[in-house]
Amino acid sequence: MGSSREDLIKDALIATRESLQGEKLRSSVCTIAVVGVGEPFHILDQETVQQLIDTFEIVKEDEPPAEEAQPATEQDAPTDQASGADQGAAGGDQGGSPMEI
Repeated sequence: MGSSREDLIKDALIATRESLQGEKLRSSVCTIAVVGVGEPFHILDQETVQQLIDTFEIVKEDEPPAEEAQPATEQDAPTDQASGADQGAAGGDQGGSPMEI
């Protein structure tokens, strides 16, 4: 309830960016529509969307590297018990996640 319109748009863009699996978020592949109490439905133009994306991309570059960037250790490796559970959940498939495209 305490979030501003801009905060909500930023959160939506960041979530969309994170779901792209390595592709770059651009206004040509993203549309933002806004509707709210006292604000009629409208779609933001591509130039405005790209300015918002550019603003949030700068924020991402300033963030410290994610844990994924660190080399894996033996502590991070799954145990045999966990691997067996994963294989059963994936229908006995060798490797790969059932959500991989």
